[in-house]
Amino acid sequence: MSCVPGPNFVSMAAQLPAPPEPAWVPQWQAVAGDLTKQLLGVAKDAVTEEEAKTDAMLDCKRGGGTACQVFGSVANACLAVAVGVNGPHVNSGSTPAAANALSTSDCNANDTNCKVIYSACSLSRRVH
Repeated sequence: MSCVPGPNFVSMAAQLPAPPEPAWVPQWQAVAGDLTKQLLGVAKDAVTEEEAKTDAMLDCKRGGGTACQVFGSVANACLAVAVGVNGPHVNSGSTPAAANALSTSDCNANDTNCKVIYSACSLSRRVH
């Protein structure tokens, strides 16, 4: 006896639909701060920009901020904040190193005593 498909055999694989294409959900992050109290509030992996900004403001206020303001936001990228004497310098990049370099360069060109105080990435999330 042989296990060879007969002439009328139809493969089940040929009848299955193609798998869905991958879907990606954007991930937003934002930073907010209170310059007078030197506080920073952050939010990562939010679904919308508004959610990220709101969460960053809340984080700043939870830390004791009373004059919090959003410094920047970005989707599907890395964000860095460098501070100098005159305030924050916020930039984004495809990697933490790139974001840090841009923030540091911007700060050094426009400010003094610069240092990076925040750097993180929020990259899109695959859902399929």
